[in-house]
Amino acid sequence: MIKRLNLLISIPYFLFTILVIFSRIFKYPELENLLRPTLMLLLILWYGFGSAMQKTKINWFFIVALVFALLGDIFRMPLFDNFILGLVFFLFSHFVYSILFLWESRGQIIRNINDSWLFLLIVFLILVSVLISLLPPLIINNQAVFLVALPTLIIALYLLVLSTNVYSSVNNTIYGRYVMLGGLFFIFSDSVLAINRFSLDVRLSSVWVLSSYVIAQWFLVYGYMNSKRDSGSDQLLA
Repeated sequence: MIKRLNLLISIPYFLFTILVIFSRIFKYPELENLLRPTLMLLLILWYGFGSAMQKTKINWFFIVALVFALLGDIFRMPLFDNFILGLVFFLFSHFVYSILFLWESRGQIIRNINDSWLFLLIVFLILVSVLISLLPPLIINNQAVFLVALPTLIIALYLLVLSTNVYSSVNNTIYGRYVMLGGLFFIFSDSVLAINRFSLDVRLSSVWVLSSYVIAQWFLVYGYMNSKRDSGSDQLLA
């Protein structure tokens, strides 16, 4: 049953993603307005029904992170086209994910950070390099809001990668590694989004941003949902 559910959700999820990308490239905003919110709604349903089928408790903090991501998608679609509000909700989503993964890894955080310090240092340097490259055009154009928002995004991204790395080490299975992949895909998606908006014109940016974003969310949901089943842990964030 769970495999059937995975296909029932994943096939339309990625099909709708292709259609949303198509709508961006060929300028059909109505299609994106219709389908963009459906993506996160499918993942929320997937997590809820999947947890029920696997007899693991639903972690409502994970649902909250998905809802924040849904709101970020809604405010970024053409109907609203509000980059600031979309970014704010994406930040909330990243922070909730990070708190959740770190909380569920409590007691082993320091040891796992020490074990992977080189990887975390490389990620930190990459994110700082992206931030430094974006600061000059923001300063020149006097975009004060983004001078605060972008460093906050970098912090949120780093915490997300750090937390998914720790969680994948604690839940040392293929599903834990899927959670880690979700964090890495988020780095790529958010970095391309920021660079394209504030610095360089990235060719086919919609394709890169949307495809990596939906893959990141899919990996997080699939990995987290199955890591609970696999580890036998069904604790709620308390």
